[in-house]
Amino acid sequence: MSARTVGFDIGSKNLHAAVAQNGAITRFITEPLPEGAVKNGVISSFEAVGEFIREVCKKHSVKAKNAAVVLPPAVCLCRRCDLEKMTHEQLMINLPYEFRDYISGGRDSYIFDYAVMNPAGEAADKLELLAAAAPVSAISDYRAMFRRAGLRLKTAVPAEAAYSRLFDKNPACGPCHCVADIGLAASRLYVFSGGRFESKHVLDVGCQAVESGLESSLKIAEGFRRALHYLRYMDPGLEPKKLVLVGGGSALPQLKSAVVSALEPLGITVCGPEEILSGSEGISGLCAAGAALL
Repeated sequence: MSARTVGFDIGSKNLHAAVAQNGAITRFITEPLPEGAVKNGVISSFEAVGEFIREVCKKHSVKAKNAAVVLPPAVCLCRRCDLEKMTHEQLMINLPYEFRDYISGGRDSYIFDYAVMNPAGEAADKLELLAAAAPVSAISDYRAMFRRAGLRLKTAVPAEAAYSRLFDKNPACGPCHCVADIGLAASRLYVFSGGRFESKHVLDVGCQAVESGLESSLKIAEGFRRALHYLRYMDPGLEPKKLVLVGGGSALPQLKSAVVSALEPLGITVCGPEEILSGSEGISGLCAAGAALL
């Protein structure tokens, strides 16, 4: 029997977990985080959250050794880049230069990694990469947190990589689709072609503002519409047919209604995570599931 892996997506208010075994998701868990556990998108006390994860695993009788975690945008930088064909060793030398405008401190203070997005079997002169960078200190904090929880950190990835893995193995998603993650203070739109990450658009308004009035819902919906319209203009081959609404704001009826109305003229259907991954529960289990399957 293969070892189970638990994927974790630690949001501003909730902890989402997905248990994977033999390449399939077997369980989803959602629990509210302790007050103040996450501030401004960053874990404020790794020790406290580690203890909380231990308690959650005990409560739900999760028997697993390995953990995978989705790194928040405040911790992990992620971007697409095209480089000349080269060896892995050469890539690891060149990747820091792709982030030189985004990171502070020396290259030795960051961990760099990548995934090749070129279609399998396609001969190409360039490498199309999904590259990521995270501080060494942050990864050490996550490792210690999961040790405290009784788990071994196996994988730490940005949301872009987690969703890519999930959609790459799920033909029900269709050839082109997107995910709208409505967080507490920001909303993020991820666009994919199969399992290939295409682009991300960030709006500085989230469900915290939506709860105060309809205007913020309309602002988010219009922001998504403009981003997708521009994407189609720049690349007519990309025609998303489905948008998956996740995050805390996905539970707000006025926001979903505004997004549905804004995207209907573009021929884009709005759905929940349960239509993409059978058995998914809660409001953000998809990202945790993608991390668990990596």
